[in-house]
Amino acid sequence: MSLRYRTSTDAGLFLHRVVYLKGEIRMRSSLIGKIEKAKRYAQEPERITFSGLTAVFRGENDDHKLSYAGGKWHCTCHFFSQWETCSHTMALQQILGKMLPKEALVSPMEAQSPEK
Repeated sequence: MSLRYRTSTDAGLFLHRVVYLKGEIRMRSSLIGKIEKAKRYAQEPERITFSGLTAVFRGENDDHKLSYAGGKWHCTCHFFSQWETCSHTMALQQILGKMLPKEALVSPMEAQSPEK
């Protein structure tokens, strides 16, 4: 009895092995169900809400460390240290959109109440 392995990709998301045994393809049906469910979930990003994250942003002049934790953004760029917002955090807000909690989408300037 010989086993031959072939590797295939499904939409570039999952790598799985299919074992050809006596001319039959054997794959667990539960795995197939999970792959289909993952495809469906990937089309519904509103199901995901980040509560915290860290990233490195490759800016035009330097790499910057970004984080979101405890309801606050932080970036290591000089502009952020003065304004508590920057192009790097704003870019992440746009990219992640609905996957961020509502308070993560508000800039410190918008959060300040207008003076009376």
